Amino acid sequence: MKRLHRFVLMAMLIVLQGVAQGDPVSSAACEARIESITLKGAMDYSPFDRWDRVETLDIHVRRGGVCTLAFTFESHNRNRLSGSRESLTYRIQTHSGNDLRLNGVNVYSGRAIASGDDSRFPVSVVIPAGQPARAGAYSDRVSVQLMNGSRVIDTHELTLKSDVRPQARIRISGSSTTGFSSADGAGLDFGSLTSGEEKSAYLFVQSNSAYALQLTSENRGRLRHVHGSASNAYIAYRAWLDDKLLDLRRAETYRPSPGRALDATTPYRLRVRIGDVSRAIAGRYRDTISVDVLLLE
Repeated sequence: MKRLHRFVLMAMLIVLQGVAQGDPVSSAACEARIESITLKGAMDYSPFDRWDRVETLDIHVRRGGVCTLAFTFESHNRNRLSGSRESLTYRIQTHSGNDLRLNGVNVYSGRAIASGDDSRFPVSVVIPAGQPARAGAYSDRVSVQLMNGSRVIDTHELTLKSDVRPQARIRISGSSTTGFSSADGAGLDFGSLTSGEEKSAYLFVQSNSAYALQLTSENRGRLRHVHGSASNAYIAYRAWLDDKLLDLRRAETYRPSPGRALDATTPYRLRVRIGDVSRAIAGRYRDTISVDVLLLE
């Protein structure tokens, strides 16, 4: 026995404009068609940005006669832009910012922008901020139907596309629990230096693609006396990122496991151990370690 698979499309109806002039029987018949549907800009998406991604979708209609026009939008992916493994939710709004329900009738309160027999109806495509999708291409196919009253008079197929950009963010903190709520940057103050003393800082990294961390020491793995440059004005130290011993005499590159790319809850531990201070001159010492995220895709 064959099994029947039903494919349900989500739809929305927007009543755009109504015109009633004189006797409907004697009025000129409605002649209208969709000339084009144009997305004004590319819908590139950065998942860690704070603001929604918004682009204008212009529907150009050629019309004549007396029409009561409306549109329906049918999303083939249930209002999601689909990628290879993940998806992005999106919504469509009127030009005044009102969300359009996908399962009911919505009245479009604005006016068409008209030029002769041509009309342009603008709506907005909105991809909400804060969706940690992996870098790549995402799309949805949308069927746009032009209606006169309850009768479909034209159909246009539209593909919505969004390219999710590779992106990363990093925070450095003196605590392993603060995450991205902490201010950017952290310091390790050893106070009165003693040989073998250790302190740690924590690196929180979030990325939607493969990345590496590059660590660079201003003084090549040494604390430098703030007012001196002689040989005894430096104190060597050792540093580890998690369990990896770093060679900070040059830029050090660390590549995490691929599965850690989207994990921002488990920090990297940067541990520093002070070397021999017995021959160091008295005074204040410092070094700066810079941490950069290198996107590999």
